[in-house]
Amino acid sequence: LGAAPDAAREEAAAAEPAGWTTSDDEGETCLAAAILGGGGGAPPPAAAAAAARALRQQAEQVLVAADDVFADTAAEFCAVKQLVGRFSEWRATHPPSYRDAFLPSCLPTILAPLVRLQLLRWWPLEQGSMQSMEWYSDVVQGWDAPGGAGGGDAADDLGRRVLLAQLSCKLGLPRLKHVVAHSWRVHSRRQGVEVRHGVRELVCPLV
Repeated sequence: LGAAPDAAREEAAAAEPAGWTTSDDEGETCLAAAILGGGGGAPPPAAAAAAARALRQQAEQVLVAADDVFADTAAEFCAVKQLVGRFSEWRATHPPSYRDAFLPSCLPTILAPLVRLQLLRWWPLEQGSMQSMEWYSDVVQGWDAPGGAGGGDAADDLGRRVLLAQLSCKLGLPRLKHVVAHSWRVHSRRQGVEVRHGVRELVCPLV
């Protein structure tokens, strides 16, 4: 993790030529214009701006609804760190039953709904790294929780890396591909740096 990604972002921001920087409003307006245009010419600016506002309102409504999905659920069943820590403890105390229950294969599916909720707020063009997100650090800390099996041999460390890679590729990669296909401004060095961070983490997990 370190300071290298932050330094790269600052360097890219400083090197980005004037006129290449796009605000959130302008970016949403461009996206709305592309949707409304549909290949038949650009829509009027007023229509694109109205569509951008509607998109933002819909996104805000989705995020508000997402915050309430597990509102009445105990943290023991909806917190990534606690879930991973509980399974790590199981793996340490009863390895045979852990393997017999196919937990290594099931754990990504168990955690997927919780990770998806957090990825709703992930915008790769502004923060390409998934390793800085809460769910990522929660998996690492839960895996190495006291009483668990983390921090052991190479096989156990490999299990953690495989779990992170499975979650990142299965859940993060589709979102990254969609953003690159529909929203990435290829002439923006800043966005290019963030996209590169995201792709690098997917190809070569650092943890």
